[in-house]
Amino acid sequence: NVEIMKQLIAYISILFFFFVQVNTKNFVEDYCWRDWNGIVPSDALKAGEDKNGKPIYVGQVIFKGKLINGKIYSDKEFLYFDWVWKEHSQVENVKILCSNQPQKFEWVQTLYNKVLSLLDKKLLVPGGVEEYTTYIGRVFCDGEKTVGKVLCDKYECSGLYTTSNGKSHTYKDFEVLYYNPEINSTNICEGSTFPIDVRFTPK
Repeated sequence: NVEIMKQLIAYISILFFFFVQVNTKNFVEDYCWRDWNGIVPSDALKAGEDKNGKPIYVGQVIFKGKLINGKIYSDKEFLYFDWVWKEHSQVENVKILCSNQPQKFEWVQTLYNKVLSLLDKKLLVPGGVEEYTTYIGRVFCDGEKTVGKVLCDKYECSGLYTTSNGKSHTYKDFEVLYYNPEINSTNICEGSTFPIDVRFTPK
């Protein structure tokens, strides 16, 4: 029936999302999604701040056959995310965005109807897959510099969706996260769990 077909298409989209991530590893090898068990990894990418100045991180969850990005607080056990204009929380099937090269990530201010035009010149970081690929956005909301998902179709984005105190909030003016491979890598000490990036070795 129609519902089964929708679920099948959603799972195929998620598999394609991971296929693209794996096959672009040699180019975008400076970040990954790690399994999150309630403990923030040391290399988790700090994306915002809560009202007490503690970091907020980007999380990702499988929910109702969709791959959705949301936010993780350093002192809470749940991933919080928007779904159908409501705040949801989950502890299972959650990943957290990590990087050993955080200086290569930048936030650019934009409007909802300008996001897709950035794809021609910037590597926007994908956060999930709903009907289409979603991106990672950031905005001030209820005294926090918080993160959420930027929903787009093939023609335009509808805005940044984030949550606070059980409610969903939508913004048309926000920042979007992108990866800049032109920024030099930080040297990593021998014996680190990460390999030394030699792509930018001086000639």
